[in-house]
Amino acid sequence: MADPAESTGTGPAESTETGATLSLVRHVATRWNEGGTGKERSRGWASVPPDPEQLKKLGPGIVRQLEQLGVKRLLSSDLPRAAKTAEWLGREMDVPVQATRRLRTWDTGEMSGKLEKETIPQRKKYMKYPDTKPPGGEPFEDFLARVEPELRKWLKHNEEHPDEPVAIVVHGHMVLAAPAVLNGGEVEPEALDRLDREFPPGSVILVRKKAGKISMERIHPPERGRTSPKGEQSDEEDVALNSGSRAARARRGEG
Repeated sequence: MADPAESTGTGPAESTETGATLSLVRHVATRWNEGGTGKERSRGWASVPPDPEQLKKLGPGIVRQLEQLGVKRLLSSDLPRAAKTAEWLGREMDVPVQATRRLRTWDTGEMSGKLEKETIPQRKKYMKYPDTKPPGGEPFEDFLARVEPELRKWLKHNEEHPDEPVAIVVHGHMVLAAPAVLNGGEVEPEALDRLDREFPPGSVILVRKKAGKISMERIHPPERGRTSPKGEQSDEEDVALNSGSRAARARRGEG
């Protein structure tokens, strides 16, 4: 069966003015994410899986949030850290999962595997000059041109099929780029410094389109001292309180 996520047609369809939404899930952390800025390594297109302990810790809260949003299907990048995060979530939610190369993160080439403290200044430079190709990678503008139609297409899908919404498991660079490309603006290179603080691995982000403008809000985990729109607890409380997804509980006969 052909992968509909690979078929963008003749161009991105424009959403109407009725308030479409699209949930983005940033994949959970890998072992390369660990150690802070001193030891954390840049991932790029490296074949790095998600940390199983992070899936166990953060997965149940992500599942609960997506179930509250009524998500019926998951799409993801085909890189292991996103694809395996999506597979884990899909099993718990009992929904289909589909991976596609088009949702891959920015190919930063030879920066992959190097320390983040070395690559962040380099990436910011290539973001400032988006037509410049990093060694072994792709120009930032090529990455944006690849992911923009995907974001528009699935935002449009959710608007036209509100009872069958999809969510997308993505990488940090797509989270960074989404509001700018959908609003027709430029991605601010300095936002790279704030990415992990504002949208850490395991975040659920709600993209909204209303009155022709895109807004983006992290709805899980909620910021400290705040609750999400659904009244969720903090991430640590969420893990302790959640005993599994609705679908998983039903399979166990727990109602």
